[in-house]
Amino acid sequence: FPLIESADVQKKFPDTIILTVTERKQFAVFCSQDDRCFAIDENGIIFEELKSPSQDLILLKKDLISEEIFLGQGVIEKSMIDFIYKISDYLKNNFQIDVKETFVSNPFVVKTSENWEIYFNPKEDINLEIAKLDALLKNEITLEKRKNLQYIYLQYKDRAYYK
Repeated sequence: FPLIESADVQKKFPDTIILTVTERKQFAVFCSQDDRCFAIDENGIIFEELKSPSQDLILLKKDLISEEIFLGQGVIEKSMIDFIYKISDYLKNNFQIDVKETFVSNPFVVKTSENWEIYFNPKEDINLEIAKLDALLKNEITLEKRKNLQYIYLQYKDRAYYK
C-alpha cells in the first residue's frame, strides 16, 4: 500500500489490538519523461499517480532513462529532497521567491517563481552554495536586476556567475 508510510500494531491483553497507520504526506510532484506525474513524499518515494498536478507544489524532474516507475518506489534520494527543501526554504524566507521546478541531475537546476534558474553542484556543500547565492542576491543582484535575470551558476567551488 504505497499511500501508507508506516503501520504499527500493538496487542493489549487480553482482547485489544491497536493499529496505527501513518499516511504519506505529499512534498512535491514528480513527473517522469513520459509526462506521468506522481505525488512524492519527503523521503523521495512516489505513492500516488496524479491526473492533474497541483500548481502550488514544487515540480521535480529527473532523467530516468528507460526505467519503469512503480508506486512505492524511491525515485529521488532523501539527500536530494533535503537539498531541495533547504533551497526552497532559504529562497522563500529570505527573498520571497518560490521554487517552481527542479531538475535533479548534475548540475542540479532550480527554476524560480521569477522565471530564472539556479545551477547547483549536488556534490558540493549546500551551505557553501547557499552562502554564495546569498552574497549575490543581497549584494550584487538587486530586485530590479532580478526582473531580467536568466540564471545564476554556482557550479564552481570559488566562483558564481549570473546573466
